Amino acid sequence: MLLIIQNDQEVPPGNFAAVITELKIPCLTVHPYSSEAIPLVREVSAAIVLGGAMGVDDTGKHPFLVRVKAFIRECIRTETPFLGVCLGGQLLAEQTGGRVIAN
Repeated sequence: MLLIIQNDQEVPPGNFAAVITELKIPCLTVHPYSSEAIPLVREVSAAIVLGGAMGVDDTGKHPFLVRVKAFIRECIRTETPFLGVCLGGQLLAEQTGGRVIAN
């Protein structure tokens, strides 16, 4: 199953959802900002982490990001296929030792 993590109510899967539906790929979208649980990495075959208005260091204001970061670390550890879009890419960069800065 493909997992989509939507980090912001205003940033839905959009075209990803349309293509995934068209290709009939089993998929689950979770909304951790609304306290939805993120499945264990071993329960998914791949993951897409979407963007949001927040930044990678905004865990004080958006504590759910701590769970998203832990999920990403586990994807890296297990070599689970992963696509990070915007904030999702920044979170991936941070979790692999990169530094994320504005502009």
